[in-house]
Amino acid sequence: MFRELYKQEKLAELQEEWDAWREEIQELKKSLQIDDLAPKQRIRVKGQIKAAEAELQEISQQIEVLDKNVSSEQLYKLLLRLGYKRQVRLFRQLVEAQSISAFLIHGSPEHGQRWLLNRLVGQYVPQSISGKVVKIDLSRKVRRTNVSALWRQLGSYFNLTGRGISPSEIAERVYRCWQTQNVLFVFHDVDCMPPAYLQ
Repeated sequence: MFRELYKQEKLAELQEEWDAWREEIQELKKSLQIDDLAPKQRIRVKGQIKAAEAELQEISQQIEVLDKNVSSEQLYKLLLRLGYKRQVRLFRQLVEAQSISAFLIHGSPEHGQRWLLNRLVGQYVPQSISGKVVKIDLSRKVRRTNVSALWRQLGSYFNLTGRGISPSEIAERVYRCWQTQNVLFVFHDVDCMPPAYLQ
């Protein structure tokens, strides 16, 4: 709370400073147009304008950085407010009760599914960080039309390469890996796969 208040105050302070420099630049530009200045004075005023514009640019960048930080924190807090309490509870129950489990996160595209996934895995499966994480994006066209390509990619995560690798060989390698570490499979965009492949 204190940090957020500090950022808001700093943002207001920078905005005041920005306004002051902007006003200064406008006044200097007016004096260039209106006043009958000697060449040396004109050069000096132009230098002052340039320096003021550099200050204004610096302050603008500071405001932008601070504004982004405030915005991202606000977004994070809003996402937390969405709760996903039911999903979190189900996920925790599943992870605590089973050594092997599956969880499907679905919804309209770009509506927080990956954020929820990262939150669930980050908070409730901390061992996965030291384990093997296999991420596969199923929206890629080759995987949608050729299930063999999907198997080859899965095999490559477990040092199995070549066209003749069978699903049972991959399953055996996954099982061996799972004996010594956590294995987390993340399949993005499952809805892109033909239903026949999902059975």
